[in-house]
Amino acid sequence: MKTYTFLIGTADDFENMDELIEHFENSSYPSSICNCSAFEFEAPAECDKDTVTMIGRGIAFSNDWSMDDTFSCVVDGPLYGDAENEMFNAGMAAREAQKRRYLDLAQCSEV
Repeated sequence: MKTYTFLIGTADDFENMDELIEHFENSSYPSSICNCSAFEFEAPAECDKDTVTMIGRGIAFSNDWSMDDTFSCVVDGPLYGDAENEMFNAGMAAREAQKRRYLDLAQCSEV
Protein backbone atom coordinates (compact mmCIF):
# COMPACT_ATOMS: atom_id res chain seq x y z
CA MET A 1 0.00 0.00 0.00
CA LYS A 2 1.08 3.56 -0.62
CA THR A 3 -0.10 6.74 1.12
CA TYR A 4 -1.48 9.67 -0.87
CA THR A 5 -3.16 12.96 0.03
CA PHE A 6 -5.94 14.56 -2.02
CA LEU A 7 -5.96 18.36 -1.74
CA ILE A 8 -8.97 20.44 -2.70
CA GLY A 9 -9.93 24.10 -2.33
CA THR A 10 -12.44 26.56 -3.72
CA ALA A 11 -11.74 28.86 -6.64
CA ASP A 12 -12.96 31.68 -4.37
CA ASP A 13 -9.95 31.18 -2.09
CA PHE A 14 -7.31 30.13 -4.63
CA GLU A 15 -6.47 31.56 -8.04
CA ASN A 16 -4.71 28.44 -9.36
CA MET A 17 -3.34 25.04 -8.45
CA ASP A 18 0.06 26.41 -7.45
CA GLU A 19 -1.57 28.69 -4.89
CA LEU A 20 -3.51 25.74 -3.43
CA ILE A 21 -0.37 23.63 -3.08
CA GLU A 22 1.59 26.55 -1.62
CA HIS A 23 -1.18 27.09 0.93
CA PHE A 24 -0.86 23.55 2.24
CA GLU A 25 2.93 23.74 2.30
CA ASN A 26 3.07 27.05 4.17
CA SER A 27 -0.07 27.29 6.29
CA SER A 28 -1.37 26.06 9.59
CA TYR A 29 -3.90 23.70 7.98
CA PRO A 30 -6.32 22.45 9.33
CA SER A 31 -6.82 25.67 11.30
CA SER A 32 -6.46 27.91 8.23
CA ILE A 33 -9.37 30.15 7.27
CA CYS A 34 -9.47 29.13 3.60
CA ASN A 35 -12.13 26.77 2.35
CA CYS A 36 -9.97 23.75 1.63
CA SER A 37 -9.49 20.16 2.73
CA ALA A 38 -6.88 17.42 2.67
CA PHE A 39 -7.83 13.75 2.58
CA GLU A 40 -5.11 11.22 3.34
CA PHE A 41 -5.71 7.70 2.04
CA GLU A 42 -3.93 4.51 1.05
CA ALA A 43 -4.09 2.70 -2.28
CA PRO A 44 -2.25 -0.28 -3.71
CA ALA A 45 1.20 0.77 -4.90
CA GLU A 46 0.54 -0.64 -8.36
CA CYS A 47 -2.43 1.73 -9.00
CA ASP A 48 -1.88 4.16 -11.86
CA LYS A 49 -2.14 7.91 -11.37
CA ASP A 50 -5.67 8.16 -12.82
CA THR A 51 -6.98 5.48 -10.45
CA VAL A 52 -5.38 7.18 -7.44
CA THR A 53 -6.94 10.50 -8.53
CA MET A 54 -10.38 8.88 -8.84
CA ILE A 55 -10.04 7.42 -5.33
CA GLY A 56 -9.12 10.85 -3.96
CA ARG A 57 -12.03 12.50 -5.76
CA GLY A 58 -14.41 9.85 -4.46
CA ILE A 59 -13.35 10.56 -0.90
CA ALA A 60 -13.61 14.34 -1.36
CA PHE A 61 -16.94 14.20 -3.19
CA SER A 62 -18.31 11.91 -0.46
CA ASN A 63 -17.43 14.71 1.96
CA ASP A 64 -19.58 17.31 0.16
CA TRP A 65 -16.95 18.66 -2.24
CA SER A 66 -17.56 18.88 -5.97
CA MET A 67 -15.54 19.40 -9.13
CA ASP A 68 -17.28 22.72 -9.84
CA ASP A 69 -15.31 25.84 -8.89
CA THR A 70 -12.52 23.94 -7.13
CA PHE A 71 -8.85 23.15 -7.65
CA SER A 72 -7.63 19.73 -6.61
CA CYS A 73 -4.70 17.37 -6.91
CA VAL A 74 -3.13 14.26 -5.42
CA VAL A 75 0.27 14.35 -3.75
CA ASP A 76 2.40 11.35 -2.85
CA GLY A 77 2.63 10.67 0.84
CA PRO A 78 0.99 12.21 3.87
CA LEU A 79 0.51 15.96 4.16
CA TYR A 80 2.80 16.05 7.16
CA GLY A 81 5.63 13.85 8.35
CA ASP A 82 5.67 11.70 11.47
CA ALA A 83 6.96 14.52 13.68
CA GLU A 84 4.15 16.86 12.62
CA ASN A 85 1.54 14.13 13.11
CA GLU A 86 2.85 13.37 16.59
CA MET A 87 2.74 17.07 17.52
CA PHE A 88 -0.79 17.42 16.13
CA ASN A 89 -2.00 14.34 18.02
CA ALA A 90 -0.36 15.57 21.25
CA GLY A 91 -2.08 18.94 20.81
CA MET A 92 -5.46 17.30 20.25
CA ALA A 93 -4.99 15.12 23.33
CA ALA A 94 -4.10 18.18 25.41
CA ARG A 95 -7.22 20.00 24.17
CA GLU A 96 -9.42 17.04 25.06
CA ALA A 97 -7.85 16.84 28.52
CA GLN A 98 -8.44 20.57 28.99
CA LYS A 99 -12.09 20.19 27.95
CA ARG A 100 -12.59 17.34 30.43
CA ARG A 101 -10.97 19.46 33.16
CA TYR A 102 -13.34 22.37 32.45
CA LEU A 103 -16.32 20.02 32.40
CA ASP A 104 -15.30 18.62 35.78
CA LEU A 105 -14.91 22.12 37.22
CA ALA A 106 -18.26 23.23 35.79
CA GLN A 107 -19.98 20.23 37.30
CA CYS A 108 -18.39 20.91 40.68
CA SER A 109 -19.42 24.56 40.69
CA GLU A 110 -23.05 23.66 40.06
CA VAL A 111 -23.25 21.38 43.11
